[in-house]
Amino acid sequence: MGDSSIQPELYESGPSKFEWALAFIVLIVPFMSFCYIDTKCIIAYEIKFAQAILNFDLKLAYDMQYFKDLQLALSNWDLPLNFTFGIWGIPLYLWSCRSGELVINFHESFWQILYGKSILLIAFIFSAVLVYKICRAININPQKSRWGAYIYFTSSMSINVISIIGQSDIICVCLTLLGVLAYIKNEDKKFLFWFIIGSQFKQYAFFVFVPLLLLREKNLFKIAGKIFLLAAVTIICNIPFMLVPEAAKARAGFTAEMLIKLLTNRMQLFHGSAPVFVVMLGLLCVYCWLHKFSNKSDKDEINHQTIFTAMLAMIILFTSFPTYPYWPIHMIPYLAIMTVSSHIDSRKFLLLES
Repeated sequence: MGDSSIQPELYESGPSKFEWALAFIVLIVPFMSFCYIDTKCIIAYEIKFAQAILNFDLKLAYDMQYFKDLQLALSNWDLPLNFTFGIWGIPLYLWSCRSGELVINFHESFWQILYGKSILLIAFIFSAVLVYKICRAININPQKSRWGAYIYFTSSMSINVISIIGQSDIICVCLTLLGVLAYIKNEDKKFLFWFIIGSQFKQYAFFVFVPLLLLREKNLFKIAGKIFLLAAVTIICNIPFMLVPEAAKARAGFTAEMLIKLLTNRMQLFHGSAPVFVVMLGLLCVYCWLHKFSNKSDKDEINHQTIFTAMLAMIILFTSFPTYPYWPIHMIPYLAIMTVSSHIDSRKFLLLES
């Protein structure tokens, strides 16, 4: 249970200003130097959905010719993420329409691209702050908490996702961390709220929400009610897609693709086979529901189990089916927090994170 990190004296003080500045430089240089095709799709969508918001016309956001001309795919994000990008993209839209018509040229718009990407950078910095806040909430001292945020901020996975691939998953990471922070603080309404919102940005939040819910709540009716509420909000948020055939088609195709991915890897089970993801996550959920803390007043044990459960849910998710290389960003915050936890050997988690 003791802390046996590589250099115990390292935790006597947090990262220095120089170390933070160096980390930011390492992050910002590729961020300003490269724009992946998916990031261009995000920026184009920011502009197009801003147009839809300002004109009160959802169909404008799904202009197939617009994306075809830019040689980009039509987005299949849920409505809350669309609106977030649309609001952020209003300045881009106004700039692109300065000549009287909507014009965007990715080869001649460095500052336009930089602004469009910056929402990801802001979300990433905020998520690092949340990692620190969660560390403090589970009684990790300020110095080690700052190191937890630093380990997350300098992770090769984090830098890759934010600076190079430029993925919107980081926004869901922020919302999920807000939910975990509320959970630790026993703020059940906020916990439910943030996970409902987070699940509309990326469904991976749901796979953290259910195990944590089962870990604390043992009443099956309450569990079912909260899961039903999350599902109901998801259905409501997807209703607008039905009004636009192109959007509905893109969304249906993406949903089918994700379902196939989740169920692809299978394992032998009795006289047949079952998806690895379903079996492993199902076992975790059963464990969480059956688990009873020996001492409910032992906040340290409860907090440790909370972070471990969230981390394990993400490890199961991203090792059980074919994933894209940027999805495991959802797992990195918990690895960073566990690395500076006094319950484990930091060396092992640094190695695992690497």
